[in-house]
Amino acid sequence: MVGWLMVVPAIIPPPSAWNVEPFFVLQSARARLATLSVIRARPMSESASSAKKDREGDGPEYNYLFKYIIVGDAGVGKSCILLQFTMGRFRAEHDMTIGVEFGHRFVEIDGQTIKLQIWDTAGQEAFRSITRAYYRGATGALLVYDITRRASFDRLAEWLVDARQNAQPNMVIMLIGNKSDLERREVSYEEGAWFARQNGLFFLETSAKTGQNVGSAFMDTANQIYENLQAGMFDLQQAHTPLIESSFQ
Repeated sequence: MVGWLMVVPAIIPPPSAWNVEPFFVLQSARARLATLSVIRARPMSESASSAKKDREGDGPEYNYLFKYIIVGDAGVGKSCILLQFTMGRFRAEHDMTIGVEFGHRFVEIDGQTIKLQIWDTAGQEAFRSITRAYYRGATGALLVYDITRRASFDRLAEWLVDARQNAQPNMVIMLIGNKSDLERREVSYEEGAWFARQNGLFFLETSAKTGQNVGSAFMDTANQIYENLQAGMFDLQQAHTPLIESSFQ
């Protein structure tokens, strides 16, 4: 879906009450590519702050920004996972993603407000070169297959090679077996778990339709990124970029 903008209003509680209450904007595939993934929020000048509000409207302050990328074959439910996480709903009929789609959501970890910036990529081979560009700077990836389609599982190795060739070495990868609400399956839970163990990935089965484990997929990934951040695995001094601005006044 190209060239569309949807803004969903939400009531934002005071920072002390935040947990993972959603405040989100889902916007077009033409949104700017953020090349750096862990951004520490920093003070802005009054004029810069006003310019940001003019473009985006008021939003909660955040301490860090984590960039995610969602990858996998076409039709496995990547866009539905993004929609479920950011907007809390499921759409049975979803247009095929052309290029990329974008969404974000604010969560809290260890008393820190984190903005998850999520890039949903097209699974068709024709867009693979575009997808590769979005690995740059990502700290988290959701690698998705459809448990009812063996072919989408069989191609995981190709997607994993792409991820590890184009992303930074510390990127956290969560393997997702989607459509767990369906009775028919071609890939067992044990097969997914085995692939994850063999390749050093985290693993969950999810249902974008019911929401089962969708939040956990994003939050477990974010918690691991945060642990890596605390362990000094990211250089925040190099993460400053004008493409990502602080929401702090």
